[in-house]
Amino acid sequence: MLRDDAFDCVTFCETVLAAAGARDMPEFVTNLRQIRYHHGVVNWFARNHYFFEWGRYNIENKLCHAVAMNGAVTIEKTVYWHRELGRRKFEMTVIPRAVFLANQDKLTSGDIIGFVTQQPNLDYFHVGFVILGRARELLLRHAALSRHRVLDERLDRFLAFNRVRYVTLLRPEQPAGAAVAARRSG
Repeated sequence: MLRDDAFDCVTFCETVLAAAGARDMPEFVTNLRQIRYHHGVVNWFARNHYFFEWGRYNIENKLCHAVAMNGAVTIEKTVYWHRELGRRKFEMTVIPRAVFLANQDKLTSGDIIGFVTQQPNLDYFHVGFVILGRARELLLRHAALSRHRVLDERLDRFLAFNRVRYVTLLRPEQPAGAAVAARRSG
């Protein structure tokens, strides 16, 4: 069942990305399956439960690519959110907050930002989209469960309030249809 009346941060990103690349509802559903589930297989075990895996699989699917910044570091995480998923250990390249803030000019509206958690057994605590505001300030567009809605808020305030140490950035690839239309009009 598809819902468009309630989101968490990840399902909001998935829905926006699926809609951006779809010309009709069947294509939207197919896109959403490819984004949400490993190899598009609708199954609890194939769901991209950890955002680290979500990013890796959607890079493999060529839906997006990682945004690199000089000064990024590698950290090791062990996740164990649910016993049926098992314990997983992996290395992730992350961007320290100071490096991220010093390189804001490399960001584009629509970049997907993941906020790495300091909690044990989890990889991220939140995700959303980077949006450039009218005054070129960086905003975070995200589904805030605590506020029961999608909202924009200043990214610098979000980083400070949540004491974010590391982020990751993914940049969505332009949907194939949009790339063809851009070439025709250009």
